[in-house]
Amino acid sequence: MLPRTLLVLLLGLFAARNAEAAARFGPIAWSPDGEKLIAYNRGRVFELPFLEGEAIPRTDSLPEPLALAVEWEKGLLAASLPGEAPRVDIYRDGSAGPVLSLVGLRGPVTLLDADGSDLYLGGPGFFERRRLPEGTPVDSLRWSPPWEPLDLRREQRCVMILLRDRIVRLDGEPEFEPLPGDGEPLAWTDEREAAAGLLLVEERRLALVRPGGPAGVLAELAPGEEPFGALLAPEGNLVLLLLRAIEGSSPELRARIEVRDARTGDVAKRFRSVRLIRRREEPEVPRAAAFDRTGRYLAVVWPLAGAQIWDTRTWELLASY
Repeated sequence: MLPRTLLVLLLGLFAARNAEAAARFGPIAWSPDGEKLIAYNRGRVFELPFLEGEAIPRTDSLPEPLALAVEWEKGLLAASLPGEAPRVDIYRDGSAGPVLSLVGLRGPVTLLDADGSDLYLGGPGFFERRRLPEGTPVDSLRWSPPWEPLDLRREQRCVMILLRDRIVRLDGEPEFEPLPGDGEPLAWTDEREAAAGLLLVEERRLALVRPGGPAGVLAELAPGEEPFGALLAPEGNLVLLLLRAIEGSSPELRARIEVRDARTGDVAKRFRSVRLIRRREEPEVPRAAAFDRTGRYLAVVWPLAGAQIWDTRTWELLASY
């Protein structure tokens, strides 16, 4: 296992764009028009209006989902639920409970995505594509070792699955490709004005690699901490890191979100949340984060502090739920 301490943004590796992709981590999703946010918060999945109105529950009470996917045109929401018998519940806009539950899965579903006709779901060692809204299987794939899928891209008819040790390309027969680098992958990127790339972690430096140019080191990461998620804003100007301390490291290192300037590596904003346990402050691990499609607005979600929407130009808190 390689050390998870350098972040390399390998851009331009794949020329096709994914029109449905968004920069997000965890159970959260922006609507394509940027006016609504779907996030798990305080025991339910809510539709959160951007600036005005009240939060609208989209599910009944449920445990924290492993993943969420929204098919906006059909008004469908899929939530992957943990447990001894993992399942994916599908809700229709306005329904009081799930209209369909997908059960008998090979394991917990940690990755969900949806487009106009299909639901894509993956977990440790498996991937499935199911037709919406009925949930009938279309195709499936298994791999070994049973790594969890890290991310998924749809490029016209091709589906690309990012694993810890390789890339799976599905366009007819599956093709397995090596990772374009020596680090550990985190996620695809989706910039508006650049080809899609890949986020990788290696060593203790933060670097940016663009097609035809040298790697530019952005920042050093502190020993004893690691990123467990990363996002590149659609404009390519901001990098968001979800950080946590490695066990046994300095107590000064705490779980947090850092947003950095992708050109200079300077920290633009830090987000932290704490809770009191026996009169001691314990840091919360962030639950989810997502840029909207313009990259101007950022949503972050914490287990206790709830959901917040920030303006990335002024770092003004615009809404909280």
